[in-house]
This record gives sequence, structure tokens and C-alpha cells, in this order.
Amino acid sequence: MSMIQIIYLSDLANHAEAELEPIHASAVKHNRANGVTGMLLYTKGRFMQVIEGPAEAVRVTYSRIALDKRHHNIQLMAEEKITQRHFAKWSMGMRLVGDEDLAEYPQYEPYFKFGFDVAAIRARPGMALAMLQAFGRSALDSA
Repeated sequence: MSMIQIIYLSDLANHAEAELEPIHASAVKHNRANGVTGMLLYTKGRFMQVIEGPAEAVRVTYSRIALDKRHHNIQLMAEEKITQRHFAKWSMGMRLVGDEDLAEYPQYEPYFKFGFDVAAIRARPGMALAMLQAFGRSALDSA
């Protein structure tokens, strides 16, 4: 079975943070049903998310997200074939990244101090995945 991983950034529509839990719950439900795993980071109105699993299921999931009116300005950061999952323990892990995280992860400050900086992250191949993995270590467990 061919597996892929997609990483994207998007904006939360109207910065409606009351939608964060419903978005997370929906992701958990759909991902469990489709064999997709991943990690969602949120800060200052922006998402960074990775989804991984069977290629067709991941592409269908990404297409559904792209049509979700709670997301705007979706920007694909990476789509790669993978041989093993990086976020296998979660159908969708979630971590809200705040200013206090700048002290814990100072190496990532330039990339999320004012929301995720697409240009800066793109300039450093592998940076998005590294951030997702680092913050994932203390994410909400939603297997």
C-alpha cells in the first residue's frame, strides 16, 4: 500500500476559536474511519496540519479540508511518499501553540511568533515536519 504525507497551512475563518474543538472532533472521526493519522497545530488564527496514510484516503481528506468553510487561504507545504507514519499514535493530535511556547521552543520563534510564517517555513525544507513533531510530543492525545 502506497502511503503519503501532506502538510498544509490555513487560516481559521474569522478567527472563530469556538470552532477549534468541532474541527478537531471532526478530524478524529473522519481520520479513524479512513485510516488517516496526523497532527494539528494552531496559533493566532493559523493552522499547520499534517495528514498521512494511504494515498487515496489522504488526498480525499485534504480535498474535504480544502472545501471546509472554516479554513481559508490553504497553502500546501509538502506532499511526499512515506514508508512509515510519523504520527501513528493519533487519528489527529492537536496542540494549541501560545506565546509561552516561545520559551520552550526558542528555535521555532521566527516561524510562529505572529502566526505561522509560510515563506520562512518554506525556506527551510523539513521545518514544518520538525515543528509538528516537536510540538506533537506534548499534544492532546486523541487517538
